[in-house]
Amino acid sequence: MATGDYQQTLKLVSKMKEEFSKLQNDSNHLLRAILYQLLVFLNRYYLTTYQVQSDTHVHARGTPGLSQNTCDTILVKQMISNKKWL
Repeated sequence: MATGDYQQTLKLVSKMKEEFSKLQNDSNHLLRAILYQLLVFLNRYYLTTYQVQSDTHVHARGTPGLSQNTCDTILVKQMISNKKWL
């Protein structure tokens, strides 16, 4: 991953960590928005890196039977369980 892309990813994760440190009533909305932005960015990076065509009907990662949302959810759960984004 290029330095600029990596820095952008870290910036989004940093924003999430900052929000977790000062939770407010509407934090869930902000965290969801930042997470969605991060997932879109990572998806675009993946599509560009592996020269995969962006198509929401065909799973970009090549896993038959799993929707993009399901795979994104699995990815986020793995990241959280591995604590690689903290």
